[in-house]
Amino acid sequence: MKTLLDADYIIRDEESIIRLFYKTDNGREIEEITDFQPYFYVTPSGDIDKLADELKAFTNIIAIEKKQMLDRGVKREILKVTVKQPKNVPSLRENIKELKYCDEVREADIPFAHRYIIDSGLIPMENCEKLNLRIAAVDIEVYNPKREPRSDRDPIIMISYADNLGLRRVWSTKGENLNLDYIERVNSEPEMIKRLIQTIKEREIDIIVTYNGDNFDFPYL
Repeated sequence: MKTLLDADYIIRDEESIIRLFYKTDNGREIEEITDFQPYFYVTPSGDIDKLADELKAFTNIIAIEKKQMLDRGVKREILKVTVKQPKNVPSLRENIKELKYCDEVREADIPFAHRYIIDSGLIPMENCEKLNLRIAAVDIEVYNPKREPRSDRDPIIMISYADNLGLRRVWSTKGENLNLDYIERVNSEPEMIKRLIQTIKEREIDIIVTYNGDNFDFPYL
């Protein structure tokens, strides 16, 4: 038994490789998908063949296919546009919108790995309740006297950690006079970050829970 925890992609030899991260009965597993390419749809304004001709001018497009699909309940012919790499999608999307025979660009904002999950019918976290996932919550506090913290200027002064195995910990470069058993004082910001990483590895955490961590905590760390 296994459950899908996360997905991302990497570029290897100019090819886009999707990675699926699983928790299994025996530990962890990473599956690589090498035969899936990024794509989106373009609806025509007028002649679909003229739209296809316009699209052929873009060098990052590797395939243009006509598809019969339901559009707001009405069957119509649209174009499926396959591109070389996910990074090509944003600029292509904006440029294609300006074409004479383009009506709309659709599904170009779906992240590449998520697109694969949707198309393949995978269900993230399916059966997770049967696998005893190890979950930790992490939060950081930074010194920001100028209100807008910057990682190159404002240090992290505290990292809090709690997991569903029972450990509670706060690492901090402050709090010399606090006598609490869950506080561990460290001498520097690098040491504090190392203690967090060490703890996550030692306790074999499967999922890290944060509040806005993708946009703040992780980039800052």
